[in-house]
Amino acid sequence: MKKHILVINQHGENRSDEVAMQTMLEEFQSSLKNVEFTLLFQFRDRDLRLEYDQEVEDLPMILPLLDYARLLIFTLFKV
Repeated sequence: MKKHILVINQHGENRSDEVAMQTMLEEFQSSLKNVEFTLLFQFRDRDLRLEYDQEVEDLPMILPLLDYARLLIFTLFKV
């Protein structure tokens, strides 16, 4: 049975973060064998895609502008 791992909040455009992510994926792959990954990422360059040896579906974490405004208003009321 194939296992599925969700990785949230990957930061790219930084070699050390990219190497850490690749190492983590390699360790999961070697330990669990039959595994696939979904990676939610934040890159300044939204067209950037990193290459992985593993089976990885990468999805951008982008909030609509309205959600940012709602979060700001909520935070202001909480403060």
